[in-house]
Amino acid sequence: MAAALSAPVFQAIVPELVGRQALPDAIALNSLGVNISRAVGPALGGIIVALAGIPAVFALNALSVLGVLAVLFIWKRPSTVHTLPPEHFFGALKAGYRYTRHSPAMRLVLVRAVGFFLFGSALWAMLPLIARHGLGLDAAGYGVLLGCMGAGAVAGAILLKRVRTRVSANPLSVAATLLFALSTLALALSTHAWVAGPVLFMAGLGWIGMLTSLNLAAHMASPGWVKARALAVYLLTFQGAMTCGSVLWGMLASGTSVATALVIAGVGQACAAVIAIRWRLPRDSAADLAPSHHWAEPVVSVQPDDDRGPVMIEIEYHVEPARLAEFVTALRRFKSVRQRDGAIRWDVWEDMAEPGRVVETFVVESWVEHQRQHARVTRADQLDQEILLKYQLDGRQPVVRHLLRPS
Repeated sequence: MAAALSAPVFQAIVPELVGRQALPDAIALNSLGVNISRAVGPALGGIIVALAGIPAVFALNALSVLGVLAVLFIWKRPSTVHTLPPEHFFGALKAGYRYTRHSPAMRLVLVRAVGFFLFGSALWAMLPLIARHGLGLDAAGYGVLLGCMGAGAVAGAILLKRVRTRVSANPLSVAATLLFALSTLALALSTHAWVAGPVLFMAGLGWIGMLTSLNLAAHMASPGWVKARALAVYLLTFQGAMTCGSVLWGMLASGTSVATALVIAGVGQACAAVIAIRWRLPRDSAADLAPSHHWAEPVVSVQPDDDRGPVMIEIEYHVEPARLAEFVTALRRFKSVRQRDGAIRWDVWEDMAEPGRVVETFVVESWVEHQRQHARVTRADQLDQEILLKYQLDGRQPVVRHLLRPS
């Protein structure tokens, strides 16, 4: 539970510690630290057990957290001024879910995560059985196998910096998936530890390649206001797919054999790589999700109370009738943007008495929620909006109205 609460926060603060250009390397470095621990930890743990016993390992692990706490206390995070009241807990959860549901980029990451981790969980679930029954290893031998996989992940993280300059994210993710799938198949056929070690080294390469690609895509798909919540959904999908997959492959291995489960998982993962054709990971320099603050302040005669609602926003456009179908197609792209940032309903209407007059409407739950929409629009949204403005007759600005339900 503690790890589930802390993991999204630790992931979300990475963009606050480094610039946008350094973010891919920082995410790879973050994964590198985890895998260095996986490579070195078993050996270090074995030495401590031999010298001081098992309780000493847990005691040292608990003490190591003090170092993390010290860094967090020393870190002087830049303060931010908030003009809006803080979101309520359950409202904030709903906003995070709404964003991941209506953001095409986040949905893409979640689909790719399920496709990889559901099948990838088989290797992790079956590895202890392979070590004990297939290879006849003891706990120390199992630790060496984990060390081989960790070493492969470390090597992969080091190579990624150079590879990313030549290969974009989507082909890299496909190559990593296929490498992990082949490693899973090879492990199913391994009968000697000296074969399993190199196989797991290659599996580590594939694992870190795909994990870093997905982590980076999740970061790039979520703006700062919702990053921790979006990453929490991503981590929930990641851990959920691993958990469900482990149960699935365990049941399959019980009914057949460990090798059969690994072969089916490896073939399934190789086949699942084709989803990269439909759901392509974006390049590292994806859409700019920094706040743009380009929406004008609402024109109202009296400032409503924050909890007044619902609120309907009307945006009136005037376009050339001959270009109406083209404009409406472009406008429909904004449906997911409005819903992603807080709208609970979205529609577009055409005036039958005045050809070329189009009205976009969307509804939000309250006045303060609409104010949050103003703070959530991004530079990428601003670029899309500029495309819409090119359709406007005589360069006129759209007319915006705010309608409140009578109290």
